[in-house]
Amino acid sequence: MVNKLVLGTMRLHEVTLDVSFWVQFFCEAHSLGVRKLHSSSEYESYPLLKEALSFLKKKHPHVEFEHIVKLAEPSFGDVGFEVGRLTKKVNDYLSDLQTAHLSVVQWMWRLNLNEDQIRIRDFIAACPCLAKEVEDLKLQNKIKQFMCFPYSVPFANSAIRIECIDGLVVYRNVIETEYDKSIELAAKLGKKSYILRPLAAGEALKNTNKTARELFEWALSHQGIEGAIISISKLEHIRDFASNS
Repeated sequence: MVNKLVLGTMRLHEVTLDVSFWVQFFCEAHSLGVRKLHSSSEYESYPLLKEALSFLKKKHPHVEFEHIVKLAEPSFGDVGFEVGRLTKKVNDYLSDLQTAHLSVVQWMWRLNLNEDQIRIRDFIAACPCLAKEVEDLKLQNKIKQFMCFPYSVPFANSAIRIECIDGLVVYRNVIETEYDKSIELAAKLGKKSYILRPLAAGEALKNTNKTARELFEWALSHQGIEGAIISISKLEHIRDFASNS
């Protein structure tokens, strides 16, 4: 099951600012089978992550991770999609994370989230330009998969039908299941999904009698799910996910 675990990094700075702690943590997580990290340049933890990965590359070059990153284009405050901005943001991530390619871009079309139909309309209109830029990035081997974090079910169901969208990144846990039909639609189209918040930010542990491992397994149980993104700062929790029992 640990091969389905994507290690979230949003809260690194809340645990400790000690770079050496995180270098050792990543080394041990890697030895337990973790191979993917999730990050965002918008997170407060991002500078700490960059520093830890830089040290890791110098001192432990054999410890390598695939990267899943959050990337908004267009973002809040933008007028619309702008050709070239997506590529610049990808290049910034490649430089920051010192990696040759990004395994998954968790892409977001933001603008005004309260105007969902307008978001969908403008996204559809921009699709030819978006698809061309995504195709170019893939041909350059800078990104492997381009997946959509939709912010709404209607946007998810529109985006997943677009060829350049390789899958979805959505919430799924015993409390939040509103994207299940979208995940099913993606699977029918031969596309995968990653899920966020498999423990419902701890609420599922409080409101059910299930263990973290059981909740994690449940969240992954739907068809077509490639992995689950979860923030973990204790190695014993990773060992639990890695165990066969």
